[in-house]
Amino acid sequence: AAEQRRAALDVCESHGSRAREFRNGLGLAVPMADQIEVLRRAVRYLLAVERVQGRWREHNLTNVQKGQLKERGATEMTAAESALLRLYRQVWLPSSEGGALTLDIVDMEGRPLQTTLDRRQRALIHQRLMELLTTVQGRVFGTVTPGKLLDLFKVGAGGSEPPGIGADRIVAGFFSFLGFPRLQDTDALRTAIMRGVETGLFGYATGRPDLGEDGRYRVDRSQVVFERRVAEDEIDLDSGFLMLPAALPVQPAEAAGRGEARPEPAAPIGLEFEARDRAAPSTPPVSATADENEVALSFTAEQGALYRAWPALANLADLAGKVSISVRAEGALDKAKLENSVLEPLRELGLIDD
Repeated sequence: AAEQRRAALDVCESHGSRAREFRNGLGLAVPMADQIEVLRRAVRYLLAVERVQGRWREHNLTNVQKGQLKERGATEMTAAESALLRLYRQVWLPSSEGGALTLDIVDMEGRPLQTTLDRRQRALIHQRLMELLTTVQGRVFGTVTPGKLLDLFKVGAGGSEPPGIGADRIVAGFFSFLGFPRLQDTDALRTAIMRGVETGLFGYATGRPDLGEDGRYRVDRSQVVFERRVAEDEIDLDSGFLMLPAALPVQPAEAAGRGEARPEPAAPIGLEFEARDRAAPSTPPVSATADENEVALSFTAEQGALYRAWPALANLADLAGKVSISVRAEGALDKAKLENSVLEPLRELGLIDD
């Protein structure tokens, strides 16, 4: 037992010749010695049954003997499955006590688990142990709250702590620091970031923006997602960055009210919009013209501005009954994403042909 414990501590502490980094994402399934001999005996009988069944002609087995052999194989298979279910009853998790690495032992303690065998009668060892850790003992979690992310990493806590943090640091911290909540996977962090952005707890952008002297991050405000629903595939745990509301770049209207000069936002995608009577002659759109029968608009917008402009265009459609829209986008477009996220939804709405 002492040697087993030393070996477990070595696995938790070292990864080859290096110190293990992601110790908080590791657990050791420990076999019980009293089941090993039972399992070994059952497997030996199963191997013997298979060999005899494969050479039944050489042994001149009768039908009765073949039936007995099949029954013995089924009996030993049941014994092996039962031994496998009892073999792993503990999980050892690395923990820290007084600055030293220790082991937190999680035991089934006779508690029944819902997970047993799959349809092919195989012992679902990993699934059973995950049920023990997540449902029975509650040592591993599938969710985490957005506020917990900020509290654990002391984001904006004052002093030298900056009001923002990279998503990659959050991932590394949760799976590295002993004492942090143990998570099943990174999906829990992605969901927490989505909820935090939607509720206005923090904003989200990509890259590593610099913090200005005014305490706000130097990034185009239109590139920051804040207080709106964000899709799961928009959260990049490698390049994403979280920033507190007080550190968000100022809104364009707010900057204009202060008389501050702000850089022109980049316009990677060009969009042209037209709205006119069907009877009106086709003319190139100009910046903005309007009379009693026709309105022509032309502007270029990135994603954030387009979201804000869309209600105005919907109002125009309400006034005119129908609008004609022409869209042009230029750039390095991913063909698969263009088909799945742009063209296919428009086809489903009947706005464009196949």
